[in-house]
Amino acid sequence: LIGAGGEADAYYAVRDAVRGYGAGCLDLVALPSLDTAYTGGLPRLLGDGAADMLAAPGGRDYAASLSLTEEQITAADWGEGGRVELWGDVAIRPVACGGQAGAYLQVGGTAFLLLPPPASLDKLPAEYREYEALLTTAGRMAGVPASPAAAGLVSGESGMAERGAAYLTADGLPSYATGGGGGLTLRTRGRGDITVRREGE
Repeated sequence: LIGAGGEADAYYAVRDAVRGYGAGCLDLVALPSLDTAYTGGLPRLLGDGAADMLAAPGGRDYAASLSLTEEQITAADWGEGGRVELWGDVAIRPVACGGQAGAYLQVGGTAFLLLPPPASLDKLPAEYREYEALLTTAGRMAGVPASPAAAGLVSGESGMAERGAAYLTADGLPSYATGGGGGLTLRTRGRGDITVRREGE
């Protein structure tokens, strides 16, 4: 799980998603920032023992601020240049761009960039500019590279998410919106491939 929503009721959405996938517990919760945009639903989620590991800037102090002990969760300080590896060929690194905090997730040979606007993608460090999917929230991004192998996914309320997806598509990145249209599922075989499926289809 990367971030846990900006509002306290995000807890329910995350909890239901975890249950929907048949998982009793998350392997990792990664927080690119301790801003409330990433932590809204997190205190209750972690308090329920829903994750084995927390990676965040000042992760140990943050876990302590939630009264979580080392027996309850493994907390790691995760900052610029940090890397957490899962399952051998899956790794996640924090990314900062234009004052925005995000993450770069690698699944084998497939890369996902998670970054909110108004980041300017042409200002990203070179190692983060190659990706198969850009996951973002509604808004306008600058410096979007045209890549026929990539897709954009925009999360947000109906009209705002659709406008964000339209902006990215106009800038050369074919994009989908979640708001109003239902959730999106991304799948990869880790070979630089992605498939996007809308829930219910």
